Amino acid sequence: MILGVSGCGLPEGVDGDIGWPTPASAEQVVSKAGDCHTSLGEQIAPAKEQTVDCAASHNRETTYVGAFTGAAAAERKPPTLDRYSTAVAKAAQAEVYAECDRRTSEYVGHNWYHIRLRLVVAVPTDVAWQAGQHWYRCDLVEVDLGVDAVQAREGSLKGATLPATCLAVPASGTAKVVPCAERHNSEYAGTFLAPQTSKEVVEPDYESLHTTCRTVAASFLGVRAAQVAGLAGTYLWFDNRSDYNLAEYWIMGRRLVHCLLWFGTGTMTGSARGNKGRDLP
Repeated sequence: MILGVSGCGLPEGVDGDIGWPTPASAEQVVSKAGDCHTSLGEQIAPAKEQTVDCAASHNRETTYVGAFTGAAAAERKPPTLDRYSTAVAKAAQAEVYAECDRRTSEYVGHNWYHIRLRLVVAVPTDVAWQAGQHWYRCDLVEVDLGVDAVQAREGSLKGATLPATCLAVPASGTAKVVPCAERHNSEYAGTFLAPQTSKEVVEPDYESLHTTCRTVAASFLGVRAAQVAGLAGTYLWFDNRSDYNLAEYWIMGRRLVHCLLWFGTGTMTGSARGNKGRDLP
């Protein structure tokens, strides 16, 4: 079970710096939805990070704060996003990511999925965890796709609409994000969360994922799904980290699939959104 969070102070007999001042009462609010931060990293000491106005430059925006309970709370260390974590920690990561997913869409006012965004689950430092702080925090970040790293931004993502994302995809080498006004042979069409699987090791069913992506692309273009294959190819961009294989990442709930249109050697200028397949390469 996942609950709204308020942490606890140091238990009797425990001393040490856990990253924030001693609370005046047994309860302590770690952060709240709507706070923006300049911090990076997965494990956070809230009093040591800088919280700023969301209109100023920041790296993360908090959308929800919850608490680990049950077997996860009994773990010796916080359940981090770690390929070598215990089975309990991996299951806890999947559970809280699903909660963050739902809460973040509620926070921004629409489905938050976008190839330029990533949902990060922040957890306490090891010392804070051992002192009884079992919170987790859902942070939404913008990503620079060119270097696959968090990108500082100004302004809240609440209610925000991100611009069209076009890419130049060479026959070999790395895809490059370019302004849609420049010639390009690919465009981001939308994102979906792949179904949960009970398999211990996940291997995506690529044929099924492409079928779903054609449905996503159909909505983006304004045509029927059956028409997409005759208008453009599709390729998949997974929300993944380079130090994980995809199966390990998916086990911990990160099953986002970004769908992109691909025109091969053909190029176009402008966005294909809503053009009903007209003027495509």
